[in-house]
Amino acid sequence: MKYLYMGSYIHLCPKMKYKGEFDPSFLLEPEQYTWHPFNECVPLLDKYLYVPFANPSLATRPIEERDAPEPKAVVVHKPTLSNQALSSLKVIQSTGSDGTLRVVPCTVSHYWESNDHRNLMIMTAEELGEQLAGEVIFKMESS
Repeated sequence: MKYLYMGSYIHLCPKMKYKGEFDPSFLLEPEQYTWHPFNECVPLLDKYLYVPFANPSLATRPIEERDAPEPKAVVVHKPTLSNQALSSLKVIQSTGSDGTLRVVPCTVSHYWESNDHRNLMIMTAEELGEQLAGEVIFKMESS
């Protein structure tokens, strides 16, 4: 095989970086339909959001810091439920081979250790209200 087309390349997408690791590697310029060496294109792609490689002077605005993906913030929800209400929340901890469910208080389950799961259970319980939330059994998916 002389050539292999590996599909689209999006420079800001980390999952596509592997495509440039093959040597030789070329990118197709979409306006003139000409092929350009990947290594010559990278500095332009690092600087601009869009670059016609055949005519780099027509590049769009430079990449700014705000174009970079935001780091994922850890949000911790402060519950408005009483400690008694939090203790009454229940979650399915596991399912036995015979289909029996092991239900435990949310606050002692392994799901409580995850900010995402804990926040979801607390916010749902707050929306339901303390009385109804105490009657609900949460079924969480592992992340």
